[in-house]
Amino acid sequence: MIADLAVRSQANEIVMPDFMGECDTTLTAGTEFTTFLDAYSGPDRPFTLAGVVQGKGFAEWMKCVAAYVHWPVFVDVQTIMFPRCMNRSEHEHTDRTQFMKGIFKSHLWQEYMKLKPNLKVHCLGASPWVREVETIASFPEVRSMDTSLPVALGLDGIDIKRDIYCGRQTDFFDINPANIPPGLLEIVNDNCRVFREWARDTSETASPSEV
Repeated sequence: MIADLAVRSQANEIVMPDFMGECDTTLTAGTEFTTFLDAYSGPDRPFTLAGVVQGKGFAEWMKCVAAYVHWPVFVDVQTIMFPRCMNRSEHEHTDRTQFMKGIFKSHLWQEYMKLKPNLKVHCLGASPWVREVETIASFPEVRSMDTSLPVALGLDGIDIKRDIYCGRQTDFFDINPANIPPGLLEIVNDNCRVFREWARDTSETASPSEV
C-alpha cells in the first residue's frame, strides 16, 4: 500500500517511516521501507527519499545521520530531517539548533557532503521557542522548514511577536479558511508575514486568505 502510494503520488521526495524518539526502530522501519520499495518499483524512481533523525540524545541522533549517509539501503536518501521533538527546551539554544550548529561545523559534515554532494536538510515543525526559525535560517545548510505555528497562533488571536506559544487547535485540519473571522484572519496573515521574515523566506506563497 505505502509503496504503491509512493510510486503513484508523482512526488519528488518521500519521507520514510520514523518513530518519535526511537533511533533503532526508525532505522529498522526505514530499511524495511526501502527494501520493499526496491522490490515494488525497482531502482529507477522519479523521487528521492528523506530520513527523519530520531533518538534520545546526541549519540543516537548522530547514529541516525550517519546511517542515512553511509548505509547502502539508504542510497536514495538525499534529505535529512530534524524534527521538533529533538527539543527539550522552550528557550534559546534548543537542543535541535545546538545539534545542528555542532554537526554543520564538524569535519564529519564535510565528509558527508563529499559522499552525498546533493544532501539537503529540512526542519520538521517549530518549537515552543517561537523565534527558533531565526537561528535555523542562519544555517546555510538548511533547505527548508514546515510548520503551522503562525497560523495556529493567529487562530487563537495571538500576535507571533509576543513570543507566546500554543499548539495546534484540535480541529486544525478541519478549519475552512473561508470561515475564519476577519479579525483573526488578519492576525494569521500578519503572523505568516513576520514568520517568513524571520525565516528569510523570499518565495511567493499564497496567504491563508488566498487559499
